[in-house]
Amino acid sequence: MLGVIFIGIVALIGSLFGLLGVGLVFGGLARFRRWYALRSGEPVSVREAATAEGQVILEGEIEPIDEPFESPLWGEECVACEFEIRRRSESVSSGSDRRWHTVATGGAGVRFALADSSGHRALVDPADARLELDTEDVPTNTAEEQLETTDDEQLSERFDVDPTELTTGNWYREGCLSPGDTAAALGVPDTEGMDVNELRLTDGGEAGGLFVSDAGIGDTQSRLVRSGSLYLGFGLFFAGAGFGIAASVIGPI
Repeated sequence: MLGVIFIGIVALIGSLFGLLGVGLVFGGLARFRRWYALRSGEPVSVREAATAEGQVILEGEIEPIDEPFESPLWGEECVACEFEIRRRSESVSSGSDRRWHTVATGGAGVRFALADSSGHRALVDPADARLELDTEDVPTNTAEEQLETTDDEQLSERFDVDPTELTTGNWYREGCLSPGDTAAALGVPDTEGMDVNELRLTDGGEAGGLFVSDAGIGDTQSRLVRSGSLYLGFGLFFAGAGFGIAASVIGPI
């Protein structure tokens, strides 16, 4: 009886690892789909996008529409940001085995425009977009000093996190999309109710249909290939190992 329970537990753990791998594979494929869309298409001006059918590729400079805000860790002025805070804690059993645990993760954004060289603008609501931000490590002292000066109410309302959790970390990462940055976008244009020199970028009614990166088109393609390859590599490994373990212990039953 105990043997059957043990086999069941091992099979369950293996299956969970396999499902994690499947999720990573799908994430990698999604990144390669965006890379292919950027690679196979040609960037257009906002004026050209206004008469285009389907998805368009735009590149331009970020101009805020709503008031920018201060990012919680770097303290940078931005129109969108994402962050993650982890804590490294000792294992209770060994007292020496230290593991990383995510204590807080989140993001926020306000409406902004992507302005091309002619001054025409494409309006974007980051709440409707899949963001590709270049997150980087924030020095612990910088993050802690910034968190001390940030209003707790802003942290809880804008970023939907418990402010007390943010000060318990010792590893910080953050990515920001700031006014003046060059950005690339992939989305479906909508001109209904818009000014003649403006349009609205939408997702076209599809999840993930609106994509915005905090880099130019070329750099965004390189980033998508790198991250997509990592997702696929780890995904195939976890899926093969996890389902392989589950099948090996279930098979003899």
